Amino acid sequence: GLGGRRVAATVDVATGATAGAAAERFLYRVAQEALRNVVTHAGAAAVDVRLERSGNRLVLTVTDDGAGFDPAG
Repeated sequence: GLGGRRVAATVDVATGATAGAAAERFLYRVAQEALRNVVTHAGAAAVDVRLERSGNRLVLTVTDDGAGFDPAG
């Protein structure tokens, strides 16, 4: 859950961004954990989730408007 917080979410699954059942379950769990992190750590008000195909790969992108972090830290 979101702990009672309201977070506006946009989900976009591009045409052709499909996979087998096991891969789709994996992508779901990855997206779920990313959203949990957005709510828990970023303090975001909005989050965008996008799944698209790039060649023979699926690319899952989660973008939020919350507090960032220094990747070097």
